[in-house]
Amino acid sequence: MTRMGDSGLQQSADVSLREMKRSDMSTRLSIMKKSSSDLFVSIHMNYFEQRSVNGLHIFYAKNHAEIAPLAENIQARMSEITGAKTHAVKTADKSLFLMKNPPIPAILVECGFLSNAEEERKLNNDDYQSRIAWAIADSVEKYYMLSDDAKEK
Repeated sequence: MTRMGDSGLQQSADVSLREMKRSDMSTRLSIMKKSSSDLFVSIHMNYFEQRSVNGLHIFYAKNHAEIAPLAENIQARMSEITGAKTHAVKTADKSLFLMKNPPIPAILVECGFLSNAEEERKLNNDDYQSRIAWAIADSVEKYYMLSDDAKEK
């Protein structure tokens, strides 16, 4: 966990929004580099000008293509549990700072669009949030259990 609340990890609040975001992302990257984690999962809510846009978007780091099956499974599981629309699972583009060249496998999960009134209502629901969290955790656990089983054979 990089944080427990809704506040950023920037070093100072007395700077521009752009500098705050850069500082926040740099702190997260530092946490990732110092961790002994096998996987980095970044969970977000999306926003788009067209309010009708909805659904799940899952991205994985291009330099860790081996994690693509897990990204696809997370999306399938989340859709199965929540009924959310899915979009193609893709490699992350260079605009996603933490996904540029992470030192460990990394997945970015966009859980839905806050700009869509129906999805915003769902995303603010504790039960819906729990189902999303469970789908992600279940997918990760099964992925690593299968990986461990394959190593033993």
